[in-house]
Amino acid sequence: MVLIKTCVSGAIGGIISYMDKLEIISNGKEMTVNKLEDLSKLTDKAIKGLKWPAGMKSKMFVLTGKTDTDLEVFGALTAKDSVWGLYAADKTELIVNEDVPFLPSIKIKPLKALSDVRKAYLETREGWYRDRKVEMTPRQVAETRNFLENFLPESSYLCLEKSGKLAGLLLLNEYSDYLGKMADLIPWVWVEASLDAAERQVVHAAMAAWLQRNVEERVQAYVAASNPRSMKFFKELGFRLEAVRVLKDK
Repeated sequence: MVLIKTCVSGAIGGIISYMDKLEIISNGKEMTVNKLEDLSKLTDKAIKGLKWPAGMKSKMFVLTGKTDTDLEVFGALTAKDSVWGLYAADKTELIVNEDVPFLPSIKIKPLKALSDVRKAYLETREGWYRDRKVEMTPRQVAETRNFLENFLPESSYLCLEKSGKLAGLLLLNEYSDYLGKMADLIPWVWVEASLDAAERQVVHAAMAAWLQRNVEERVQAYVAASNPRSMKFFKELGFRLEAVRVLKDK
């Protein structure tokens, strides 16, 4: 264990006290849910100082104050892989841009069988990691396996193509959220990086319109703190940061 000078230890102790003594909404064996008024308090030191009781896997911090600094706060973190923002929108809050001009190059791609949906999901997910030259962690591998076995068969989807190749993929599932309430969850969204600005705009608009038709009441999506592009995508569709989930490193 690294020894820390008394003055530094005292400062960190104050941060630990703040994060671990926030008002509790719910307290389970594997996850606690707390209120967090000031998002700027979510710093590297605060995350490193969190206490993890035996069996605890994650902690949720529900925002009760302003949330317009999410990109800056997440961008300042170094341990981004263990931090996820939960973005959410009511069905009535979804923003659909109906003025986007039609492009014949972007078409809906029907997926006739579950195996086709699985193939599209794996192709886009593996491509996302490959393009960033990173490998999935053991946790991400396990999460992918669990999704394929238990959630993909129940997913609804929108798949778009350009010249016979995938241009966009959006999956939607019904699930029980962090408070045990039923909601729709977007477990995966992907847009081909090589699309030009006009094509990307069409794909985004198609996804927004599809969500507005298919969401029951409320829709949520978890976004890694390391993925500002996805955060901007959801915010453009009317989502806002509702909570932050911190995963235990090991």
